[in-house]
Amino acid sequence: MNTRVLSFRLPAVMLEALTIIAFDAEISVSGALDWLLQHSVRHCDLLHDLEDCPECDSVKLDARLPASTLYFVSLAANGLRISRSVYIRKLLYHLCITGRLQFVESDGRFTDRTRRSLPKIDYCSREYLSDEDLSRFQSAG
Repeated sequence: MNTRVLSFRLPAVMLEALTIIAFDAEISVSGALDWLLQHSVRHCDLLHDLEDCPECDSVKLDARLPASTLYFVSLAANGLRISRSVYIRKLLYHLCITGRLQFVESDGRFTDRTRRSLPKIDYCSREYLSDEDLSRFQSAG
């Protein structure tokens, strides 16, 4: 399989959320990101009206992904007139942090949809985290 390394910056709390998703699915972080990206490109228009995440506690993620996934993400991002990294950050932000984007199973396949009624969360201040989660994130950083 032809793969490429994708490097981009994202808030530390989003990397932690992606790590938890990967751990729960018993796959690598790259594998979890690949799965999310593959399932998002069919409905990439859902990201159009959603804002990018605020910048805070930025960390670098290097993920080895199939070249085909990166190709389709690039097409989707170009169609939305945003960069690939903004596409990924918006996807992860609204999937993991705000909950405005969800993956749901439909006819044996996963699709995504948006939920517009949830309040915004100020995750940079991490006020939404429990004390236990907060100490875990601080010790990981």
